[in-house]
Amino acid sequence: MSYLNTPLRFILAWVVVTLKTVKSSTLHVPQLPNFVLILTDDLDKQMSSSTREYLPNTWQYIADAGTVFQNMAVSMAWCCPSRVSLLSGKLVHNSNITSSRLPNGGAAKFMNEGMDSSYLPTWMQQLGYSTYFTGKFLNSLSLPILENSRCPQGWDVFDAMLDGQNHSYNEWYYYPIFTTNCQGTWMPNGTYHQTDIIRDKGIQYINDAVSKGKPFFIELAPTGPHDQGYGKVAVPCARHANMYLNTSMIMTPNWNVPLPNIMGMKQANSLAFSTSKYIPRLQTLAGVDEMVKAIVEELDALNVLENTYIIFVSDNGFHLGEHGLNYDKFTPYEEDVRVPLFMRGPQIKAGVSTDYQVTMVDLPATILTLAGGNLSSLMDGVPIPFTTLPYYSAQIPTSPPSPPQPPSIHSQPLSNKALSPTPLPQISVLPLARPANPPTPFVWPRQSYMPPKTHPVTAVPSFPSPPIPYLLTPKSHSPPPSPASYDPPLPSINLTHQHKKPRHPSPPGYSKPPVFRALLQEVGKQTTITTMVDGAFANSAHHSASAAREASQAANYSLSRQHKPLLRYLEGSIISRRRQHTTSCSSALPSHTECHRRSLLFETSSGNTPGAFYLRDTIMIEGWLDVNESTFYRKNYRSVRVCSPVFVFGSSSTYQGMTCYKYTVWCIPANAYNILDNLNFFELYDLGLDPYELNNRYRQALLQPLAKSLVERLNAVLTAMAYCQGPSCRNPWRTLHPDGSVNNLLDALSSTHDPFYSQITNFGFKYCSTYYNPINDIADANVVIYGVAANNTLI
Repeated sequence: MSYLNTPLRFILAWVVVTLKTVKSSTLHVPQLPNFVLILTDDLDKQMSSSTREYLPNTWQYIADAGTVFQNMAVSMAWCCPSRVSLLSGKLVHNSNITSSRLPNGGAAKFMNEGMDSSYLPTWMQQLGYSTYFTGKFLNSLSLPILENSRCPQGWDVFDAMLDGQNHSYNEWYYYPIFTTNCQGTWMPNGTYHQTDIIRDKGIQYINDAVSKGKPFFIELAPTGPHDQGYGKVAVPCARHANMYLNTSMIMTPNWNVPLPNIMGMKQANSLAFSTSKYIPRLQTLAGVDEMVKAIVEELDALNVLENTYIIFVSDNGFHLGEHGLNYDKFTPYEEDVRVPLFMRGPQIKAGVSTDYQVTMVDLPATILTLAGGNLSSLMDGVPIPFTTLPYYSAQIPTSPPSPPQPPSIHSQPLSNKALSPTPLPQISVLPLARPANPPTPFVWPRQSYMPPKTHPVTAVPSFPSPPIPYLLTPKSHSPPPSPASYDPPLPSINLTHQHKKPRHPSPPGYSKPPVFRALLQEVGKQTTITTMVDGAFANSAHHSASAAREASQAANYSLSRQHKPLLRYLEGSIISRRRQHTTSCSSALPSHTECHRRSLLFETSSGNTPGAFYLRDTIMIEGWLDVNESTFYRKNYRSVRVCSPVFVFGSSSTYQGMTCYKYTVWCIPANAYNILDNLNFFELYDLGLDPYELNNRYRQALLQPLAKSLVERLNAVLTAMAYCQGPSCRNPWRTLHPDGSVNNLLDALSSTHDPFYSQITNFGFKYCSTYYNPINDIADANVVIYGVAANNTLI
């Protein structure tokens, strides 16, 4: 029998070894990362509200442990349009959510248009993620809207705040109304601040997600530091009501400097008024800052922090007296569009900052790529290519200021290092195309009138791409005052839904303006641009449309419900995860695996890899203002913000090694300044020399050869961006130069392209509106014809 036992023993041994090998291999399958997105409301960057002094926990636990993006700008400075860009990955002209209220925006339009059928949370669910939301979702969200449509799709738990009866935010701080999965409502008794409630709900959902053993995506959206609406100041937690009482409003060089009279945007203002708004904003942020600390501590206590990406951002900025505007947002100026952006997580560098330009639609593209997903062809953003960026070392204080501390949840100290449980391989990202020995551009001899910086700068080159020397030396800080007392601890939240309400009548319907080819435009087969024939401009649209617009309620054109399946069909299964058959994440993996797609963001490339992303130098800022104030009502603007190493007006004093140009075309309606309707007003700012946008260089530029060439390029790329969709938004220069010879402003300024750019007529408006309608635009047929680029390539 021994001759039988011998092979049997070999077989059994082989089975045991094989099982052990399979088990061991399984343990090396890369774990999908988690995501925590913290979205604040109206948090500015320019007024220093988001500095370490006022957000010490946020800096210590996110910024110092990750990367600070100094050059983040949203595409429209208004809550709902910006939040829709974050959820959909679409620029405002592609979502056409141009307002925070009906008929041009708000939650009702978002739901009625079925935009929740394909957006960030549904994509994350398709990738195997548990998804949670708590806080402010979209403006004007109410139970009648939800009852007459449906609960927003894509969320395992949708725990959102509803607007109050008077649509004011005064009920959102101590009397917030929550609905969980759209089943009735829950409201505290006025003792607990909504930021603390969101904090505790977030901790509860993190624990729930971890217990499931699945990767998770959680969005926390407190309303701080947004005011209450109707001119009322923000309401802080009671324990923070005595903080910063002696703080004064920061008076930047453009504070109370009015805009030109022709813009009709002059408002009364005073330092006392600005300060009365500024202090409550800072006080309200103290609760948000405590929430950040508690959330990060909870992730650390559950041993998931090292595999979690944490993103801290705001939906838009804010102004308080800058440019002579008393308070609010809405404009394309830096105060309104610049917001803080901090990111930490696996493979993200810690303790550094970068001037790489990011916009809101880049965040969902980044999240999807890090989660292993593909990008929809209708998404307009570029994933952030982390290792290709020019980083600067930022000094981290050895003893950061001591913030007011909430009751400790976990005492285990946190590490500020961004660690990764599984090193990610590197694949290609196309850097900004720069020649080996770029020609030195002509620099106009012009002395900057801006005050010199008071902090030193030191070169800290990190990457082979032209290093931008910069050392962030934070100013000394004194600890903020301690809160007078703490609010009582929150009771365990009972999510049993109370006082369900009867169904309400549907929201008012839309009066559709006459817009042709809307179907082809929205499904991506044709870009939104009016018919142009024989070189005519876009103002050859039907004249009858103007009269019809005046006679009807201004409303967005949209697809009917029966055409929505076509849109989803065209998107296909682009946002999908394919099964991974390998046991480790290596550079040899095929490109279709989610591990390979995640690694795309962590590789420096030679620049020749097909399908890789460009470091995009141009972003779009746009607005159609539907605001109950004559200062802003019916004003339109289209703007590009282009960051480049080209210095036309002088070396930058704001950025190191580059500057950013902002070129804006305004539509000024008749009621603004007793002028003819559709006045086109042009602005050009060199933000490196003029970060406060005090010196409009447009007229001066037309008189100088190189500066005029700059204006011609900016006008052309603005025209391309105005009708871009998907890939053409990621690299608008490719629309102008389909042969790939031009991928940025530096390339475009070559004199060989002068004949092409000099013939392009200025983009402009012929009618000011409260929503996007392409028949209101003037666009050059050399760039766009029937929604197709001049070379017959679909934009």
